[in-house]
Amino acid sequence: MLAIGLAATFMLSCEQDEEAIQPINEDAQTNEADFVDVTLDPATGEPVATNTDLYPSSERSGKSGSDFTNARLGGQIFEETTVNSGTEPNHSLEIFHTLPPGYVMTGIGLRIRDGIVTTMQVEDRYINIDGSLGPRFRTKHGIAPNHSLEAWFAAPEGFVITGIGVRVRNDNVTTLRAYFQRIDPNSKPENVILEERVFEANVGTVPNHSLEVDFDTRNLKSYKSPFFRNRAVYTGIGFRCDDDNITTMKSQIGYLVYDAAK
Repeated sequence: MLAIGLAATFMLSCEQDEEAIQPINEDAQTNEADFVDVTLDPATGEPVATNTDLYPSSERSGKSGSDFTNARLGGQIFEETTVNSGTEPNHSLEIFHTLPPGYVMTGIGLRIRDGIVTTMQVEDRYINIDGSLGPRFRTKHGIAPNHSLEAWFAAPEGFVITGIGVRVRNDNVTTLRAYFQRIDPNSKPENVILEERVFEANVGTVPNHSLEVDFDTRNLKSYKSPFFRNRAVYTGIGFRCDDDNITTMKSQIGYLVYDAAK
């Protein structure tokens, strides 16, 4: 079992788009949350990412060692959907990032100032045909893209993000939750799947507080289908903050390629 110095709890309450999701099914409830080691910055006490390359999207082609010329939507991603969460799920966003074709999200960080999301950083990696992951890339967004973050999480090697939750208080991101799953090392080419077990890490100054928005891929209606189960990954994320609350979160979900013959 992985271990962490940061406290982590397993909570799955959120306000979500009823058309896109349903209550977590009984099978999903058997998935246990676990703890994961997170490297801490000794100066700030906050989690830090390792081996993260700050390349703009335009420089990525070729750096992953992968060819997306024959891609569907991109690489091993063949379909995408979006889910809106929060008290105002359909409101316009202050910030949104969609990953380059074929990439999956492996890290997320946020900062709030004067009631808006001023800084969002997203780490992503290209997923290769055999399920291995390319280098870590981090993109910066918002009106203060280079500012330090109030909360940051990066998944361990071999894991991808499959859920996100956030809480804001006193103009700070006090709680950031990330759900993440390991890519099955026994995946076959063109048939990459995730392991069943769902891990969770809570970071921030109040890491175990309840959340204002919270979504993970087990809430998707498609989760019951064997074609989609354990194939859903984050390929984009966006937020809106209002009156010291995250009122809107948009999760872009991509599905990994399924080839029944493999």
